[in-house]
Amino acid sequence: MPGTSMTQADALSQWNHEGHEEDNNNDNTILLPNRLFIKGINLDLGTKIAERLGLDNFHKLALEQLLQQGVPPIKSALSDWEIRDGLLLFKDQIYIPDDLELRRRVVQLIHEMPGVGHPGQWNTLEQVQRDFW
Repeated sequence: MPGTSMTQADALSQWNHEGHEEDNNNDNTILLPNRLFIKGINLDLGTKIAERLGLDNFHKLALEQLLQQGVPPIKSALSDWEIRDGLLLFKDQIYIPDDLELRRRVVQLIHEMPGVGHPGQWNTLEQVQRDFW
């Protein structure tokens, strides 16, 4: 059957391109900076990390340095550290004290995150390294 005799299908399948430019480029795509995203942390885990920080020698030295000297005006290793909500962060990654049980808990939480499915060992490692140090 010729297309000219199929007026109903032809009318529905044709799109009027008049006045519309094809917009399929990505020139105006804006990627949001990382600072606009919230890094979620399990509150129970955050509390456990903060509690164990007091027992960690590395944390004590870093905290003492930050409190006594502050962050220097020039870029240095010390400027990569900060204290936020009772947690020690290195380059926006939460420092996990040298506590095997706590480190296992972090990996377990990332690995068993609901709604993600099974991430596999390499994806789990990448996610842990992205948020924790």
